[in-house]
Amino acid sequence: MTTVLHATDFSAAGRPAFRMALAWARRRGARLHLVHVVTPPVMLLEESFLAERSWRRLEAEGLRAARRRLAVLQTRARGAGRRRVSHRRA
Repeated sequence: MTTVLHATDFSAAGRPAFRMALAWARRRGARLHLVHVVTPPVMLLEESFLAERSWRRLEAEGLRAARRRLAVLQTRARGAGRRRVSHRRA
């Protein structure tokens, strides 16, 4: 195995899976890939309206937040001895 893929939702429940992915990558000398799927903002009211500019701002804020959180996981993985860690930017 040359690659371990860790898909995260950043929840507390996902932390054990992250530790397991780190352990697998370490034992096998594999690259660790971190993935998070960013969902678009959701309109809660059927008849609601959001200007395109506001929608784009919310979407961009969501992407920035996900990138920051992925960077934190990447730093933790490198601190745990994984040099080959990556995450893809959307």
